Amino acid sequence: MPVIKIALIGLVLFLVLARFLNRPNPNLKTVTLNIGAQSFALEKASTTLEHSRGLSGRTSLCPTCGMVFIFKNESIQTFWMKNTLIPLDIIFLDTDGVVNTIHSAQPQPGVSDLKLKLYASSSPSRYVIELPAGNAQKLGLTVGSQINLAPLK
Repeated sequence: MPVIKIALIGLVLFLVLARFLNRPNPNLKTVTLNIGAQSFALEKASTTLEHSRGLSGRTSLCPTCGMVFIFKNESIQTFWMKNTLIPLDIIFLDTDGVVNTIHSAQPQPGVSDLKLKLYASSSPSRYVIELPAGNAQKLGLTVGSQINLAPLK
């Protein structure tokens, strides 16, 4: 009987933790950006800690939700899918909001950190937007597309 009790407690803790991780980070501000003809509610990640957490641990993401990573300076940015459970489009933009790279990234459960695929910008980027996978194509985004970043400034 004690084993069943421990298992039930473990299950309850897992469910509570999973629910917590699946929620937007309440400490992050959200900004609405129009990308193509669609409005997206994007959580703003601007610190190293926020960058490292990103969308990891989420088991779902609403179709018009995502995250925008804001860096102090333009540079080559590299992302990975560590602990990321949902497929994402990773869109790299320069300071003026011009798309320079788009990657479609898949979760890699059980892969060691050293073997995780890296997704890098092809040129210096100051902003990176993560959306549910498939949105970049649906929106017709390509290298050279412009996204109005005025709400971020």
